[in-house]
Amino acid sequence: PHVGVETGRIVREAQVALNAHKAQFFRKGWHQVRRRIVTGEDGPVFATDVALKDVSLFARLAEDSMSPSLLADATREIYRLASLAGYGDQDVVNVGVTLRDLATGKKA
Repeated sequence: PHVGVETGRIVREAQVALNAHKAQFFRKGWHQVRRRIVTGEDGPVFATDVALKDVSLFARLAEDSMSPSLLADATREIYRLASLAGYGDQDVVNVGVTLRDLATGKKA
């Protein structure tokens, strides 16, 4: 098939999978947030290294379908920096800490 048609099919399939994943994540996420509020837990909900893996898979899929994503590539590098700064096993919100430290010249 034509590259554009094939790329469109891949993007539609990825969108269906992403929507299903988001729905499941938000259902689970709400229960986790509620439990964490009640119990006072403060451990990671979604580890930075897991987010790095996911965005890396997306970037590879985009590249393999000849539809590279600059946003995915940039996000992957930011998550990689956060992981290298020691936040890999901590919640992905620490990506913000990494960006702040980069902007202010702090060393992680």
